[in-house]
Amino acid sequence: MIKILGLALFMAMTGCATAQAPVSPYETSIPFAANGGIRDFERESDKSVLLRDRAGHWYRVTFLGTCPRVGYGATLRYHTGPSGTFDRFSSISSEYGTCQVGSVVRAEAPRSKGGR
Repeated sequence: MIKILGLALFMAMTGCATAQAPVSPYETSIPFAANGGIRDFERESDKSVLLRDRAGHWYRVTFLGTCPRVGYGATLRYHTGPSGTFDRFSSISSEYGTCQVGSVVRAEAPRSKGGR
């Protein structure tokens, strides 16, 4: 039993070392967002958008409420705190209005951008 668990642990560790960073359900932030750290976005629904950072990682940003028209325009503006980091205390605005962020977690790339 211990040998099987040890082998499974070894395989999981070596697989993670060669693969891209795993998607995490835990709260995170996007560093340097105020200085060109966010490169792309994809509207998911009235409650969330996907953002891509300069390293190519994708993040699911969920709003505190519904934001029915954010993400339909050509541009989004990201409002961060003084550190320039985009996190759950940030907001996103477009020509249609401003939405308060409730959560930022790592996500898979959307299918339209080469995801699964």
